[in-house]
Amino acid sequence: MSLLTVLSLLLALPILAVTLYLGLATAFSFTTTHTVAAVPEDSDENGPILCIVPAHNEAGTIGGTVRGLIQESAACPPVLVTVAVIADNCTDNTAQEASLAGAQVFERNDPLNRGKGQALDWFIRHNAALLADHPLTTIIDADTRAGSGYFRNMSAQFTSPEVQSVQAFYDVANPFDGWRNMLLSIALRCLHHTRPAGRTRIGGTAGLKGNGMMFRSSLLLRYGWPAGSIVEDLEFSLRLAAEGIRVMHTNAAAVYGDMPFTRKAATTQRTRWEGGRWLMVRAWLPRLLKSFCTKPTILLFDSILDLLTPPLVLLVLFQMAFTLLWWLSGSTLTWLGLLMLSVSSIYVLTGLIQTRAPFRLWLALAAAPAYVLWKLTVYAAIIGSRQLNWIRSEREGGKQHE
Repeated sequence: MSLLTVLSLLLALPILAVTLYLGLATAFSFTTTHTVAAVPEDSDENGPILCIVPAHNEAGTIGGTVRGLIQESAACPPVLVTVAVIADNCTDNTAQEASLAGAQVFERNDPLNRGKGQALDWFIRHNAALLADHPLTTIIDADTRAGSGYFRNMSAQFTSPEVQSVQAFYDVANPFDGWRNMLLSIALRCLHHTRPAGRTRIGGTAGLKGNGMMFRSSLLLRYGWPAGSIVEDLEFSLRLAAEGIRVMHTNAAAVYGDMPFTRKAATTQRTRWEGGRWLMVRAWLPRLLKSFCTKPTILLFDSILDLLTPPLVLLVLFQMAFTLLWWLSGSTLTWLGLLMLSVSSIYVLTGLIQTRAPFRLWLALAAAPAYVLWKLTVYAAIIGSRQLNWIRSEREGGKQHE
């Protein structure tokens, strides 16, 4: 084995490790059941559910979202749902539209502490009695539609006292509004379905995805929302994992959020998502490694590997680079590169198969090269940015979202 081969193999070890992790999660995702447990009639999980909807200048969408949530709650008795909208630093008619649609509205004005995480923490701290009256609390975005049976199926996941938090499948409501949204829907079917399903089966955490999350209210009363970064959901997930608390995944409930489809708006959103993830790597990786060295657990190991796993586009580009290097140098390791690429391909195909993706999404895979080139511009924007702040993603047709 040549010196070049040895050195390239050493450099490829991190990519090989996260690829194996991805393959393991994919394999275990097939062992996830799709059944919904029956909730005993005297269970607390049949008690009222508090549905929190954080909203910032969402007058164009909040009315439809609230009406949809109320209709969904009425369709699945005996579950009772209270919809509470946080009108956070709004300069439009979000509060009025939410109230007219039937929600309880809580207005917050604190321009120095902007952000979804800050709004949630404020609400939890100032409305402890409301949470105490509702055994379960779910958080849904202001531009989101809950899937059929959402409240009933989510509450059914809490029959075990060990379950403290559950994440529903979070997909794109408008997948066919442009090729970017079609490719994003494919990515979310892997990232929000296949991967968390496998992670929880091996003893890890599904992680919070920011939308379609449900908690025991006692957990939120204990923690508040101690995450104010631009990826507060990931930050809270890591905090919970560091304290031994898992987020469970369910295939039985789903939420669908509107996504921007113009290049400018989509780039803003993805820059925030992926740039924020990089900030979490820097902030949390040392803490998780320290905790793992002190008291190793599968939950911590899973969280570390997931945090180290790069976005799929970058992972595949690394895999292709090593495969090409080994092939051009005539190395016998070429098979290893092809194996890594196969694992990534199976991961994507599994996400499409498990979520029963429509045929049009399968056809959208042909646009993957254009998607990769666009994502590279997103990464360039992240590298060139001195700081990453909270920026609302503009929505087409006047709709906006934090």
